[in-house]
Amino acid sequence: MKNAITDNECDTASRGRIGGSRCGAHYFDVRATKIIHAQISRLMKTRKQITCPLEMTHDAIKGKWKPIILWILKNGPVSLSSLETAINGITQKMLIEQLKELISSGLVSKNTFEGYPLKVEYLLTSRGTRLLDAIIIMQSIGMEIMKSE
Repeated sequence: MKNAITDNECDTASRGRIGGSRCGAHYFDVRATKIIHAQISRLMKTRKQITCPLEMTHDAIKGKWKPIILWILKNGPVSLSSLETAINGITQKMLIEQLKELISSGLVSKNTFEGYPLKVEYLLTSRGTRLLDAIIIMQSIGMEIMKSE
């Protein structure tokens, strides 16, 4: 079942006047979107109803730490302790929670190696790598804002 509506209708849908999962001229499978949203919702606090795929992406990376975690993972696999050291001000509990949410949304994967001591690495998935392009743009805009102030 494919849906497509105009941008104006998408704005109306996001204000709750039209139900269903719709977004601009984008075509997407409503059932697949609902299944993915249900998987993400189990670990994350997300919206009850998704009216646009952009909302799902926003819910997957919202928060103070997730874009920073994705930024650090851009250089390859990183251990939990290295992530904790690299991110100033994050607690281990918060880092683990954020990583679980990123894993559940398919942006990060976790590799566990056998042996003693146990070794765990986190790395970007292909979806996470694609999202990194948007984070790079966000970072450059942030630098422009910092320079102008």
